[in-house]
Amino acid sequence: MRNNRVYRLLRTTLTIVCGVVRYLWLMLRARLPSVKPSEATWNRAHRRTGQALYNLATSLRG
Repeated sequence: MRNNRVYRLLRTTLTIVCGVVRYLWLMLRARLPSVKPSEATWNRAHRRTGQALYNLATSLRG
């Protein structure tokens, strides 16, 4: 299944969209004074997005 172009495209698109939504949500929260995300929240988003991209690259083998 990993060699199927459609599968690879969908997996890549889903991973990127999830990362973009994660950052857009944090950016939206940063504009609201009562729910500003902490530095730890940003670091967690960076770690999760990085891990998701790493898992994608390794599972699809590059």
